[in-house]
Amino acid sequence: MRTPLRTAALFLVAAGRALARTCPDTDAAHDQCNQLRLVPSAPGAGVCLGLWALLALALTADQITWPCYRLLPAILGAWAVSGGLLIRTLYASRPHWVGGFVGLAILHWVGAWLITPAITVIFAHVVSHLGGEAYLPGQWSTRKLLHVFLWTDALWLVLQSLGGFLGSFGASGARATGEAFYLIGLLGQLVFLLLLATFFVTFLVRSRADTRLWSDGPRPLAYCLAWALFWLVQRACYRAALFRGGYKGYLRRGDAQFLVLDVVSLWLALAPFAYFWPGRLLRATNRAASSADEWDAPPPMSEAPVAPTAPDADAAPPMPANFIYKTSPEYQQRVDALRAEIKLLEDEAKHAEATARGNGPPGWADATGRGAGAV
Repeated sequence: MRTPLRTAALFLVAAGRALARTCPDTDAAHDQCNQLRLVPSAPGAGVCLGLWALLALALTADQITWPCYRLLPAILGAWAVSGGLLIRTLYASRPHWVGGFVGLAILHWVGAWLITPAITVIFAHVVSHLGGEAYLPGQWSTRKLLHVFLWTDALWLVLQSLGGFLGSFGASGARATGEAFYLIGLLGQLVFLLLLATFFVTFLVRSRADTRLWSDGPRPLAYCLAWALFWLVQRACYRAALFRGGYKGYLRRGDAQFLVLDVVSLWLALAPFAYFWPGRLLRATNRAASSADEWDAPPPMSEAPVAPTAPDADAAPPMPANFIYKTSPEYQQRVDALRAEIKLLEDEAKHAEATARGNGPPGWADATGRGAGAV
């Protein structure tokens, strides 16, 4: 009589023998036990791991020095991609490691998903920090921009997750449905990035003449955002082309293409922000947004509170954030010209009233040509 323990041992032995027969190491593209269908390049993955580890450390140091809590997802994403590349390096020597395949796929996927919305967050809060919402297309606010783009990006994540789940089944119908859902998620993310790039270009074109908006602090961030959007769009195009042939597409078997067009492209999109850190650059500029903006960290508890000062009764009230663009030189010149014209009209009305009473100032009609006796 077989005991349950003996039955389990016999089952494991039989499964191991079957695995040894059906898992050849010669042709990785047809190896049913190699979920990646290739043997990754350990040196290539190691170089990418070093780049991402350095970037994650630099972003973490920036976060500690100049806290910017809204960009924590990007930092977590950088560490997640680094972890996925570490597993990919180990996977090169163990191509039948199912747990390793699941780990590297999930970490890279989640890390990339955390980094992509971070670019939207940077763009929206740079606009909010500088009070430039009037330059956004369609009278959009930064809150609406964040809600719409982040929720739609989450939708593409759900579609890709559902596609990957259905694609794991062996049935051909479920696999085809999973491929369709996954491709829809990829194309939707590409459209999302193109739309975000359109918003960014529209904002740049409309605000290019505002010298207050593009001071020394925000200007490098604009260059970084343009650079990041270019590489994110390029990566989205590659992923859509990668999956065009389904789960067994030709490009999917190329390890060099994946490392260059996916991993390195994502690194290039995020790397400039390690030096041009928003928490440092925007901290040095005068904020046009309200004090509720949380780019800066709260002051340490050891600092003594500053007593509020009474407002100056003669001081002009501060202008709303949405109208900060009215401080441009062109606007001030128009205001000065209108004030001079209003002053001239008021003087003419006073002189006309005095002349009608017969006590106008002598010589005024000759000086202006519009006093008493003027034709």
